[in-house]
Amino acid sequence: MGTYRLILALLVLVSHMGLTVLGLNPGVVAVISFFMLSGYVMTALIKRYYLAPRSIPDFYLDRLMRLQPQYLFYLTLSVIYFFAADVHDFFVHAITWQSLILNALIVPNSFYMTPLMADGVIIPPAWSLGLEACFYLVIPFLLIYRLRWLAFGSSLVVFLFAYSTTINTDWFGYRLLPGTLFMFLLGSFLYEKGRRERLAIVATCGLCCALLVATLVFGVNRVPFNAEVLLGVVVGVPMIFLLAQRSSGRLDQLLGNISYGVFLNHFLLIWVWRTFGMTTPTHLDMLTLMAASMALGWVSYRLVEKPAIALRSRLRKRMQASASASAARPTAFDQAPRPD
Repeated sequence: MGTYRLILALLVLVSHMGLTVLGLNPGVVAVISFFMLSGYVMTALIKRYYLAPRSIPDFYLDRLMRLQPQYLFYLTLSVIYFFAADVHDFFVHAITWQSLILNALIVPNSFYMTPLMADGVIIPPAWSLGLEACFYLVIPFLLIYRLRWLAFGSSLVVFLFAYSTTINTDWFGYRLLPGTLFMFLLGSFLYEKGRRERLAIVATCGLCCALLVATLVFGVNRVPFNAEVLLGVVVGVPMIFLLAQRSSGRLDQLLGNISYGVFLNHFLLIWVWRTFGMTTPTHLDMLTLMAASMALGWVSYRLVEKPAIALRSRLRKRMQASASASAARPTAFDQAPRPD
């Protein structure tokens, strides 16, 4: 799934350069796949290493070591460039010590629309990273205490209220966990492959298909980002299902390794491009920026991420050694992508 993750990160990049496809934002579609991928991989990770209440703190440490190294690296670069180049950006109003600390914690980024984050998100795409971190906080409890079905149904109801514009569509249908948790859990169900899980996946995809047709063809509740979110579910589910059946080669792993850096660094590179006068990017500008983002992502993976991977590996080996036989699922996990 590494190549798919890189494609998703590049779709987010080009969307932030202003590209739309048939009036739809490809970055939003990509982010929904990221949510489901996270649900899939976190289920595999917890089932193998952390399926016990006492291991929840270790799971949080594992996730912290995954998210923070490259994030803090690019946060530092972004802050330096913000002041050095006197950047003026719609998403970042100011950088103070308070806003810097809140940004460094990641989770507050998900609540960028609140007064808490009035100064803005320094790495703008990191609002979704904050949402993913919120998911990390709850998923161990949902799996260990078997609360997924309750959470799935409740979240789907919230999303339907958001889709209907009864509550804020953008916030509760795309940005915050109450309305997006069911998307993460669709990925979790894709990993399980049980009969009930398959029925839930098919029924939810069918519902999203019907709502997507109503939105695109008949204009029902055509507000941002209803169509893109629904399309993300309809496209993402079969893609993840098919890719999960394939083994991951070295090239696929390499591309997956640099995808996180691309996701984090592209807005900084857009700032640099704007400093040199890029206002309406050409296709050449987009290709150049994608290449630069991938190259920088490879560098940050080698220099920053790889040392953290070694630490995470030692943590997982310790957890696997102490895990009970009932918590391990080697035959199912062998078909899953490498948890990261």
